Amino acid sequence: MVSVTDVRKLLTDLNAWDGEIPSAIVHAGNFKVRKNWFEALVNTLYLAVLLGLVSDVDAQEKIRVFNIQCPQALRGKERTTEEDIERGDQIIALALTHLHLPQAA
Repeated sequence: MVSVTDVRKLLTDLNAWDGEIPSAIVHAGNFKVRKNWFEALVNTLYLAVLLGLVSDVDAQEKIRVFNIQCPQALRGKERTTEEDIERGDQIIALALTHLHLPQAA
């Protein structure tokens, strides 16, 4: 079972990736400009909401919107922008703020 600690570690690790936008397209390394950073972020956020690890309803909705808009915004885009990375960083901060253990039913 995935725990709050697991999700927090995944988000913290993703947040630690390099936010620099290199002049050349990169295909390796931990750079936030890479599509796999966004894919990992969307998947981690989806898991957090699905498992009830995000406590705030407004935060859940913002995450859902990000998870829909992010892949659509990046599809067909040649280069990732600073704004793309900033949106990712902001949603990580929001999710980390609202992670918690789910309430027992």
